[in-house]
Amino acid sequence: GITCGNVSSKLAPCIGYLNGGPL
Repeated sequence: GITCGNVSSKLAPCIGYLNGGPL
């Protein structure tokens, strides 16, 4: 997936992720 620059983006594909939480 695409990294957003937070920890969660490393574990899951970055789809609307902010501050380590899904939007």
